[in-house]
Amino acid sequence: MKKIFLLKDPREKIFHRIAAFACRNYRQVIGGALILAVLSGFLITRLNLQSDVLNLLPSNAPATGAFVTFLKDFGSSDSLFIVLERQSGGEVESFGPFAEVLARRLMGTGEFSEIHGRLDPAAREKIAEEFIPKALLYLSAEDLKEIAAKLEDEAIRGRIRELKKKPPFAAGRLHHPTNGRRSSRSYVGL
Repeated sequence: MKKIFLLKDPREKIFHRIAAFACRNYRQVIGGALILAVLSGFLITRLNLQSDVLNLLPSNAPATGAFVTFLKDFGSSDSLFIVLERQSGGEVESFGPFAEVLARRLMGTGEFSEIHGRLDPAAREKIAEEFIPKALLYLSAEDLKEIAAKLEDEAIRGRIRELKKKPPFAAGRLHHPTNGRRSSRSYVGL
């Protein structure tokens, strides 16, 4: 006995016919689904996924070119470290006002979402965690050769002989008796 449904909406008629076909030919529907699953399993092995953000950007856009240049120069798009260094050495406290002006101008470009200054202890700790492990990457070839020379066995022995001749507080990392500050020099003179 056939049931007759009076369907007024054309979409309901189409879905009803699909459901009726699937019920009458369930073996063919299951077989077709299995064939499609195997075929898609085979084709997915040929699928090439590009997860690099550069592959999602238009290759001929000027902003993309600038971004690629930035990545080549600095290696990361997350953080940009700007290190202010005095040519003559000495105290860097005079850089404070310059650093503030630089930070304001950089924020004014709209390219930066935040700037961490050297005076914020939490930011200083975060920067130290990120920067210190990679610090050697920021040195010039001459500086790296100088450090390598100081780490040679004979250079370390010479530094130890030199430190034995000095009072204990001058050796580094010990409290200075007059001002209570820690010395920033290492035992091997780095």
